[in-house]
Amino acid sequence: MIKKKEDEAPKGAPAWMTTFSDLMTLILVFFILLFSFSEIDANKFRMIADSFRGVFDNEVSMIPYEEQPSSPIENLKDPVDFKVENDKKKEDETLDELLMKIKEYLREHELEGVILASREERGVELVLQENVLFDSGRANIKHAAEPFLKEVAGLIKSLPNMIEVEGHTDSQRIIQPSPYKTNWNLSGDRAANVSNYFVERHAFPSNRFKIAGYADTQSVASNSTEEGRLRNRRVVIVILDNELDEEH
Repeated sequence: MIKKKEDEAPKGAPAWMTTFSDLMTLILVFFILLFSFSEIDANKFRMIADSFRGVFDNEVSMIPYEEQPSSPIENLKDPVDFKVENDKKKEDETLDELLMKIKEYLREHELEGVILASREERGVELVLQENVLFDSGRANIKHAAEPFLKEVAGLIKSLPNMIEVEGHTDSQRIIQPSPYKTNWNLSGDRAANVSNYFVERHAFPSNRFKIAGYADTQSVASNSTEEGRLRNRRVVIVILDNELDEEH
């Protein structure tokens, strides 16, 4: 009968290797957790990961090198984006404050029914009915309109925003003889004269203004009634949102 050798070594890896492997796995997991909460950059992480190579020759890497998760700092927005957002926020606040001051002036002078002020997507809009600014069929600004225009000038002169002035009419033909052959001529001249008021009387740079004469092409009410025609005969002053103006 063959006697088993007492000094024959047990099969498989020694027990200490199992403990060592568990320890290395825990350390690797610990570093992965640290990485997920830290701002460590990719190069440093690669150096740490490389230090574990060879320890687990038969193990598959838990984190592919080409698809490493981004650190929190990498998810931050570009500083330029922050500046744009901050500038936009400041401009919105400025235009909202401007609107509030104009509305306060309109209340104090009981002009809310004939001058409308609102915050629209393109900026602050002021809608002035024809009889506030002009005599029927004319484009010369009334003296009675100058106090309001002067107030607006004082509020917007220090702002960098472009200003668009639009002239609108109803669909009625101009009674001849008249300085204006058509409503196109009249609406354009009215817009030009309002812009000229700011430039000549309050020293605004002329390149801050855009003017447009729309005649009756952008009616806001029916031209079949006197009330509707009255609403259509208007001048719109728009203090433009800088961001939207740059897009155009």
